[in-house]
Amino acid sequence: MRTRGTLLSAAAVVAAAVMLTALAATPAAGRIKLATLPVRERVEIQLENNQATLVEEERVVTLLKGTNHIDFSWTNTQIDKHTILFRPLVADNSVRVIHQSYPPGEKALVWEVFADNAGPVRVRISYLLGKLERTFSYRATALNDESALTLRHYMRVWNFSGEEYGNAQVYAGFGDRFQREMGLNESKQLLAGKF
Repeated sequence: MRTRGTLLSAAAVVAAAVMLTALAATPAAGRIKLATLPVRERVEIQLENNQATLVEEERVVTLLKGTNHIDFSWTNTQIDKHTILFRPLVADNSVRVIHQSYPPGEKALVWEVFADNAGPVRVRISYLLGKLERTFSYRATALNDESALTLRHYMRVWNFSGEEYGNAQVYAGFGDRFQREMGLNESKQLLAGKF
């Protein structure tokens, strides 16, 4: 009887060890199955504040009915993780964020999104980005007879943020928005206005 009790205890210990191993592996397996975000459909870069650059991305995400896990990571990118916001662009409350978490030791954010129905949903992700900066300069050119003066307003943009933005809509804080590519580790001068 004593031997049988010992065997049962050993079997219980082995079963507990297997269960703990399975539980410890569950987050890793769940992390692997996360859906990553599709390519950007639209990007707007707002440069009007010289302390922070606001970036807004729009993407179309295909959701399943019920709970979805969406992974957003920013390795080697100067995103301020405390400013990241995820908004489904739906008229009603049929898609909603119910939880978000930061996986330990990673530059990543996981949103738990609940959808009443399956299908594609346009979402907007916004965040503050470092090392995407701008300065302004002006150049005045007078005609030889000094009867007229043309004033050009230039904006120089430096993108050392660690992220490349294809055809982005750029807003300097005044005037019209304009389309420009924002390459990685690139500096470019743009004509912001002419008077």
